[in-house]
Amino acid sequence: MMIGFVILNYCTFNDTVTCIESIRANTENYHIVVVDNQSPDNSYVALTEKYNGVERILIIQAPSNRGFASGNNIGIRKCVDLGIEHIIVTNSDVVFLGDAAEVLVGCLIEHNAVIAGPQILDENGAKDWLPNIKRKGYLQYLGWRRSQNTLLDADYSGESCEVKLVSGCCFAISASRFIEMGAFDENTFLYHEEEILSVQAERCNYPIFFCPSAVVQHFHGKSTGRFHLRIDIEDLRSALYYWVAYQDISRSQVLLIKLVKLTKITVKLLVGRIRHDGLRNISTAYRGIWAYSYKDIKNMHVAKS
Repeated sequence: MMIGFVILNYCTFNDTVTCIESIRANTENYHIVVVDNQSPDNSYVALTEKYNGVERILIIQAPSNRGFASGNNIGIRKCVDLGIEHIIVTNSDVVFLGDAAEVLVGCLIEHNAVIAGPQILDENGAKDWLPNIKRKGYLQYLGWRRSQNTLLDADYSGESCEVKLVSGCCFAISASRFIEMGAFDENTFLYHEEEILSVQAERCNYPIFFCPSAVVQHFHGKSTGRFHLRIDIEDLRSALYYWVAYQDISRSQVLLIKLVKLTKITVKLLVGRIRHDGLRNISTAYRGIWAYSYKDIKNMHVAKS
């Protein structure tokens, strides 16, 4: 059985190479598609040169950097063009341990799922991500209600089980079903893809599974540059899109999200927890969020549909 891999690269040459080599070392039948999202550091050229002539590894470049969702959709479509049905979408900073890929795709097929996610370990080998058995509610997202009972038990060690959503850093898909339910929604640039996919799958009555016996290691945030204002702003923008387009919240609820989340971002800026590129850029970022209206989001989502 051929397994396709889609790896999104953005200024992460070393991590992408490590990810590729972990696949080659542990997976027998594979075809890897690396999508470079217009990296400004020449990593596309470096990857092309390194894997030039290497069978079953294809390095392509997105025409523009339109974000995580768009870049991965390009890779998925390329895999489909190659006749591959079972695809693993993975961040460049993920390493596959042992037979994780085969086990994960086996779980996908066995349970006739649209998405299957692995057990994810952090840099130190500890469990890093627990799949959601319930999606967060609006008040939980605001931090006004505890998120108790939304996650699978941390000590869970049983068989593969159905869940609401898995981590977006690495998961397997049934390509035909994934595309049928809408694929990645390209109206987000970064973050909240898991929540959107969860709603799309539920609407199509397609199950999502967690496979704890497939294990990968995730070296966080190499491609996004964590702890910078632009990351918090993109997170908030994607959250607003998700809540309006997929949870149908009201205009007043949109306003409340902006007030609460921008206040939290401001506090983090004041205490130095996130970096920024000057007061002008802070002002521009805040104005952009306030201008991102309920009506704009509705129109974007209708246009996608």
